[in-house]
Amino acid sequence: MSKLIQLNDLYLIRIGSFPIGSVGDYLDHIIPDLCFAISDCGDENDTLLIHHKRLGLRVFRDEPFFYAISEITKYLDQKYINSDLLLGLLRSTYDQDLDGLTDANSEYPNISFFANDSDNILDIDSCYYGIGSLTYDVQETFFDSKNSEIIFRGVKLDSLSDLYGRVDEDESWVIGIKN
Repeated sequence: MSKLIQLNDLYLIRIGSFPIGSVGDYLDHIIPDLCFAISDCGDENDTLLIHHKRLGLRVFRDEPFFYAISEITKYLDQKYINSDLLLGLLRSTYDQDLDGLTDANSEYPNISFFANDSDNILDIDSCYYGIGSLTYDVQETFFDSKNSEIIFRGVKLDSLSDLYGRVDEDESWVIGIKN
């Protein structure tokens, strides 16, 4: 018998970078292989779902976010960004603070920043950043723990990431670090 677990929220975290001389905004420079959908689930927020397009859906029970994301990033190619910086960006973006970056390197507070995803990037020479968005109430959305499926308003979705565009984001932000 399937056990349906209510999703309590939905985070989308997209990591990006741009070199000196780039134009556009932060959304224009997302690295497609470094995008994650994350949800806290269950009555006690005791289940954490993390979806990555190549790694699929990973389920963590009674584990803190930092442990879960550390496990996920072990399997990612580091051609885009080193693992310590990636972990720092993911943690800072998820928590909406700079602690993840400062824990990774004590020099980061002097070169880290907050922005909006639609801000023009001309004011910054080059950087790595995380775009975060959060939907607080993902109504009528469940995780079927037996079949590892996401069910949104009675419809099975291929992945947690497929909720993007189906639910409204309540807030969004950018946390970055200048090169």
